Amino acid sequence: PDWLKQEQQEFQRTSPIKNWQGQGPYWLQALQMASSAASSSASAAPTWPSNSIARGEDGSINVGWKNAGLTDETLQEFVNTRLDVLLQYLPESSSDPVECSVDISGNSLRRPEPIKMLLQKLRSAPVHIVDLRLHKNQLTDIVAAALAEHIHQAACAGRPLMQLHLSGNSLTSAGIRTLIEAAHNSGGYPRKGVTDRWALWLRAERQSPPVFDAEDLLEQCKAAGQPVCIVPKFQQPPKDAVV
Repeated sequence: PDWLKQEQQEFQRTSPIKNWQGQGPYWLQALQMASSAASSSASAAPTWPSNSIARGEDGSINVGWKNAGLTDETLQEFVNTRLDVLLQYLPESSSDPVECSVDISGNSLRRPEPIKMLLQKLRSAPVHIVDLRLHKNQLTDIVAAALAEHIHQAACAGRPLMQLHLSGNSLTSAGIRTLIEAAHNSGGYPRKGVTDRWALWLRAERQSPPVFDAEDLLEQCKAAGQPVCIVPKFQQPPKDAVV
């Protein structure tokens, strides 16, 4: 189908491997194989942003669905009809997962179910979501519960989420605390045996309506033994930091 051909062409364009046919990382090979195996239902799916998946020079996968006009319905349609086509050809072994950054910011997402389904399917594949960008949507505390589940499940699998961007949504202090508690209770932070990216980088500023009790939230978390480390931009948190 056309959507899969577009993704395949973008992989080929962005890959540093010039003679990439059959030699690229297995996600590229999966796209090739899925091209001939995609179901007719997938080709009938709603329009999806082209040029949206690229491979970095380090082998990581960058999924760019920023400002794409996505709604809950279009994201759920993608998960139901397209994602399995891409994932079913990936190796079953999880010994060497591909790092993946997913940017779904600047859209019109509200409900937890499509995001939860997307994350569940990616967790079942040899993919490590290190960066999840959901800022500038319309997400509320009910979505925070689904994200907290992902934080816990991903950490248990040894693939902890390292960046979670939620600025510009409609979270309250209760929803933000749910995420902080999930990080502390997951056992995945601080990551061991790494020289960077050991704490969960959580951004949750500029909520609508604003979170006026942010200082109280931080004090409550500290009193509960779940402190939040606030660091200036471009500075690393302490080695024992969790969030």
